[in-house]
Amino acid sequence: MAGSAPGDGSPRESATTSRQGRAEGRDEQELSPPYRVLLRSLALPGWGQLENDQPLKAALVAVSEVGFMAAGYIEMRRSDRAYEAHIAAANAGDEEEAARQFVFYEDRQARAVGHFWWGAFTIMLSALDAYVDAHLRDFRADEVEDEVEEVHEVGEETPAHAVAPNAGPYAPEPTFHVAPMLDRGRVGLAVQISF
Repeated sequence: MAGSAPGDGSPRESATTSRQGRAEGRDEQELSPPYRVLLRSLALPGWGQLENDQPLKAALVAVSEVGFMAAGYIEMRRSDRAYEAHIAAANAGDEEEAARQFVFYEDRQARAVGHFWWGAFTIMLSALDAYVDAHLRDFRADEVEDEVEEVHEVGEETPAHAVAPNAGPYAPEPTFHVAPMLDRGRVGLAVQISF
């Protein structure tokens, strides 16, 4: 497969090396289990991402979560003021102004609820991201890629006995054919199984 050779100083290698250096600098006991990283992400915006050594993502998460919640709070306060203006106009007998303020109140209320929902979605998404990243923090993609290259070249057929060695003499022998595929801008693998 095409990729950067080890030791060529590519951005992929430097990012991996930098991340490994941070991970190796911590003891195994210092690394929090994934469920604690998830809870930290739920407790404080960006804390889970910081635990996973991703400060840029932590800043983005914190700004997003705090921004949505602050926007919701601001819209809620505006809706409260519009409702108070609606009550005051209704008590003063100005029906037209009361109706206008009530429409404004409903609009601001709907916006506030929308911001709170987006904030909740962002919180859940960032917690899930922190949890998955905590599980994958020791994963080395370059090692897996090298193993896959050694075991199976793209487009090469694999005999059934290599996949299922205990299939027995009477079992049909399927062959697997794997090939890269490009469909409407998406990249994937096409797998064909024949008996």
